[in-house]
Amino acid sequence: MMEVPRPVLKGKKALVVGIANEYSIAYGCARAFRELGADLAITYLSQKARVYVEPLAEKLEAQIIAPLDVAAPGELEALFERIGKEWGRLRKQICRRGCSTARPMVSRKPWTFPATPSSAWPGSRCR
Repeated sequence: MMEVPRPVLKGKKALVVGIANEYSIAYGCARAFRELGADLAITYLSQKARVYVEPLAEKLEAQIIAPLDVAAPGELEALFERIGKEWGRLRKQICRRGCSTARPMVSRKPWTFPATPSSAWPGSRCR
């Protein structure tokens, strides 16, 4: 008999980017996060991709479904602003090397997102 996983991510938030279709690794990650209780924000690259991604996001009961093309000026900032409004205020932090990150203030150990496309992820070397 297979053991049902505990909802260890209940109350946590997950931003999943890169879903193209139901065979994407990103979709598998999103599905696993959801099965473990996480609330999801899912992005799609373009209007062309939206028709494939939106039904998958709805199936996973994603709270946020939004466009994200990091090459398009303002889209990343708009996404973080929306996440901040729906999941909690964003707080900007500066790492030791001066890289900026934004953290949603929704839990004791929130997920960390870069504030701009040029920001480095925590734990990686800053540019």
